Amino acid sequence: MRNWIFGLVAAPLLASASIVVAKPLSPELKAQMAANLARGNLLYEYDQAAWHTTDAMMIAIPDTLKTLLRGYVITPDGNDFRATYYGGEPEREIIIYAAT
Repeated sequence: MRNWIFGLVAAPLLASASIVVAKPLSPELKAQMAANLARGNLLYEYDQAAWHTTDAMMIAIPDTLKTLLRGYVITPDGNDFRATYYGGEPEREIIIYAAT
């Protein structure tokens, strides 16, 4: 009985399905895909820089400085990235830790 009910539901859906024909990508779409891939790769590199330097910083600095942490900035540094961790009061921030 279940197969018969499934057939009643599935048959109209399958009959209305259209066939998609593959066609070449436009130059604009290829350019957008390349830009998206480049941006994704850059985000990955920034994330890796933040992850690895955070682990190193948590080992390197004393607990008293950890309580001052407020954020970090990742910037390009040659072929690598520099992570700068800062803290303190707004408008009077200090660099607590920096690493490439």
